[in-house]
Amino acid sequence: MPLLIIHCSKKAISSDLVSQIENESSRILSETLKKSTDYIMIKIAAGENIAFAQDSLTPAIYMEVKNVGEIKPATSRDLAKKLTALTHKTLEVSPERTYIEFQQSERHLWGWAGTTFAG
Repeated sequence: MPLLIIHCSKKAISSDLVSQIENESSRILSETLKKSTDYIMIKIAAGENIAFAQDSLTPAIYMEVKNVGEIKPATSRDLAKKLTALTHKTLEVSPERTYIEFQQSERHLWGWAGTTFAG
């Protein structure tokens, strides 16, 4: 049920690096949100046009973290710190050029396996 989408302006990301980011971000979401990795989805989109501070040449990242259930302020701060550190380390994008949007949803607003998490 947690979903992480990473939109990155870097043109190419190796498949090994994509796997590393998927594994590490899945672990971060699982541990921080206390949810099984069996339900975590990671999407990485490279080569996107992102202009930040009127600059589209310097790499930038926009991340979306979506979750079924509440995301408390302390949790979003913890995720922001960990996910920004991960993308800074792996993709070499400055934390100052990274935005993260957090979204929490009610169980009936997420579908999976032909139904919703509300049952």
